[in-house]
Amino acid sequence: EQGLRGSQHQVADLQNAGETGQVLSMLNMDMIGYSGDADLDCLLETNPPYADLLDVYADAAARYTTLRIVTSLNAFGSDHVPFLNAGMPALLTIENDWDSYPDYHRSTDVAANVDLQMGFQTLRMNVAALAGLMGLDEPAVFADGFED
Repeated sequence: EQGLRGSQHQVADLQNAGETGQVLSMLNMDMIGYSGDADLDCLLETNPPYADLLDVYADAAARYTTLRIVTSLNAFGSDHVPFLNAGMPALLTIENDWDSYPDYHRSTDVAANVDLQMGFQTLRMNVAALAGLMGLDEPAVFADGFED
């Protein structure tokens, strides 16, 4: 994420190939396995032209998780921004307490600090939302109960 170089390069590749119109949605998962407290609160962030994505993910969270959802229409500072700036739908999912994480972007950000429940719940929401965006039957994604 240093300088968003990777996402800027990916956007440039899509633009050069004339493929930006084929992007249904870019999902940026950042700090999805951290929780600063017992509140499993996930921030969904995009810009106003793509506010409908907030509803898609919030609905998936309500149906398949115990996450408390917080939303923002003021995207900044992460890899979804270059996609948004290029006119492609994009959304960030991030733990709402990200700014209180003492190991953020440090070598001390290790697996022992991961909150498995936060990560699980966020991934579950993201899978259900992406399935819906792709036109798949969302309940079928979790039909076998393996994820429970």
